[in-house]
Amino acid sequence: MAYILKNQSKAIKLESKSYGLSLPIFSEFKTTFDKIKQAEYNLYNLLRTRKGERIMIPSFGCNLESLLFEPNSDFLENDIQNEITNSVSYWLPYINITNISVDVSNYLIDQNKIEVSISYTISDLEDINTITFNINPITNGNEI
Repeated sequence: MAYILKNQSKAIKLESKSYGLSLPIFSEFKTTFDKIKQAEYNLYNLLRTRKGERIMIPSFGCNLESLLFEPNSDFLENDIQNEITNSVSYWLPYINITNISVDVSNYLIDQNKIEVSISYTISDLEDINTITFNINPITNGNEI
């Protein structure tokens, strides 16, 4: 079924190039006209998707939820950082990660959560953007 895209944003008049779809997708598809916001949506999508979940692209995604119940050690932080770095560098090469901060404090571990903060830049822009999200089992691995 085809949908007619409506001019709902003044950004359309300023920028005529659409970069992709905004998330979450409900009954209609809304497009994104902001490169930074689209990069953020793409990063969220990559981090929320488990490897093997996408049909025909089984290597797409991150296995962050599988690391949630690993022993709390320095290796856990490194494993999370490596999983994110490897997935982003392969699937989203235009996103340059500058810092990944992993919080595995006892308070979060007792709630079966790990907090991750990622600082990144987009290849042709200089601004540093940051997203913070929780890895937890209640929302199929990721709550962003």
